[in-house]
Amino acid sequence: ESNDRWHIQHALEEFQDGTVYMLLHQATQILKIGFSSQPKKRIATHRATVPGELTLIGTLNGTAVLEKNIHEELAPYRVPGRKEWFFYTPEVQRYTAIILGPRNTMELLT
Repeated sequence: ESNDRWHIQHALEEFQDGTVYMLLHQATQILKIGFSSQPKKRIATHRATVPGELTLIGTLNGTAVLEKNIHEELAPYRVPGRKEWFFYTPEVQRYTAIILGPRNTMELLT
């Protein structure tokens, strides 16, 4: 029963509203695409723990499912061994510009 409860809770969390955020590591030009229900706090944690400058390039209101879908779309550009980090190639730049477009909610975090 507790295992069933965990699976149900996990399934519900995938659809919890939150923010998909995109942080660019300037020195390496790799892009972190993550999800959080507390994006300001999560981004601050990344900035405190990842060496080098991280620039927020955009955010989207969404769910963990949206984040997973973006990860799947960008899988060919994934940094080996890094589930949520992607090489910031021209193709990735175009993709992120298209999906962010008018839906970019970055100003809500500043």
